[in-house]
Amino acid sequence: MSDGPDFAIYKSSHHDVLKAWEDAHTNRAAYNDRMQAQLAAWGFPEGTEIVVTQSAWVTTELLGIYWPKRDVPEGWRKDGRHTRIVPYAKQKQLSAEYGALRKVPDLRRDLVALGMPHHMFAGLYVTTYATAAFTPSEFGDPEIWVKWHNTDPLASDQWWTKVKLSEYYAMVESGTDPFAKKSDETDE
Repeated sequence: MSDGPDFAIYKSSHHDVLKAWEDAHTNRAAYNDRMQAQLAAWGFPEGTEIVVTQSAWVTTELLGIYWPKRDVPEGWRKDGRHTRIVPYAKQKQLSAEYGALRKVPDLRRDLVALGMPHHMFAGLYVTTYATAAFTPSEFGDPEIWVKWHNTDPLASDQWWTKVKLSEYYAMVESGTDPFAKKSDETDE
């Protein structure tokens, strides 16, 4: 059992980090628009969901189309025992269109060039971090916060400032936790 907290927090208001955050969200929105248009072109009903992976080992990738039904559309197959479908490899055009959408925009990949590792080993585990955009006060500069569990990556101080745990806990106690989920947010 550890004597201290099992996480480390960093924040940044550096222009390059804020731009990476903004670009990542713009790119993700454009990807979602392309994906919805492609799903419609393939004949899937509106609201069809996709399955992506966000693991520490690989970049964020499309794993398939969520399809819990038994009947699979022509040209598609169940991916193992999962509730997702992927195109048959022999469906060349369908496979090519699907392949063009495999790589999903990922903020963590973009922050590597800005001194924040994509993933770290923590004991026998591989870990990555949670992200949050936060404006500390009504007139404060926006900041990007990252929270690592079970490790401290010692991120580059050129772009990142380590948050003292006393500062973080004071914010939590005041009801201002940058990592608290709001009902209209999604984790990216």
